[in-house]
Amino acid sequence: MSGGHRRRLPAGGDGRHRPPSGGRRAALMAILVGLFALRVVGQAAVTYGGAAFLPPPEQWQSGLLPYPALLAGQVILLALLVLVTIAAWRGSGVFAAPRPRLAAVLVWASYAYAAAMLLRYAVSMVVRPEWRWLGHTIPIVFHGVLAAYLFLVGRCLAREWTPAHAASGTGCPSRSRRGATEPRAGQLAARRENGHRPIAVRTGRRRGRARRQQRPAG
Repeated sequence: MSGGHRRRLPAGGDGRHRPPSGGRRAALMAILVGLFALRVVGQAAVTYGGAAFLPPPEQWQSGLLPYPALLAGQVILLALLVLVTIAAWRGSGVFAAPRPRLAAVLVWASYAYAAAMLLRYAVSMVVRPEWRWLGHTIPIVFHGVLAAYLFLVGRCLAREWTPAHAASGTGCPSRSRRGATEPRAGQLAARRENGHRPIAVRTGRRRGRARRQQRPAG
């Protein structure tokens, strides 16, 4: 349009919308991070605060690492999870473009991680029958939480992408059919707005003018 004024396209017409599945995945990632944070705080409360209403310290870890070293690792991992979740929500950093190979590696790694935890649970219940069926399962459950988080990261990295996702902070991209067709619809709307007509319309009008010019004067 003349004068530098542009009519605003409908929401979603240019792809600048929050992808429903991408936004849900980022929200689920945030929930899993919150659960892991509760696990870290809970174990610290039991170990250093003597919280009697929570399971005893031996229920929270296998004992392979001294607790101070485990706590330091948990805090570092929690900070990393928070940063990754923020990047997924904004569609920035590693989530600014699809990375199908990395996504496939992470998804299969999450499957292997979850399977290893199921195997660990089965072996623990066989070797230590006095633990059946929920004894010493807190570490296994939260390893499952991390496996689910890894799976969601992989799914986010596998999504289809448009630059508007990263520019507008709409979360990890979505692969929904609507999201895939809306950018095309926005381009067509912009072309019509700028005076461009579809090729079929232009071709039909040209043929009509050519026929009128070929008619003998009457």
